Amino acid sequence: MGPAVLTLGELYRRHFDFGPHVRPVLRALVEATNETASFYVRDGDERVCVMRHEAPRQIRHHVDEGAALPLD
Repeated sequence: MGPAVLTLGELYRRHFDFGPHVRPVLRALVEATNETASFYVRDGDERVCVMRHEAPRQIRHHVDEGAALPLD
């Protein structure tokens, strides 16, 4: 196998846009629960907010997409 597999995996990761797959699920979660839904990806000892759909409420916890937070 060797480095070619790693190269192919990296190319796939860079060109795969999972937004069209994740955003409808986040929207459905918000509609079902009236709570904000987020999709995070682990980056070392942190989690990065990749996508977020805000609930239609006046008071809510806000995190910007791209923000890095502790895993806990």
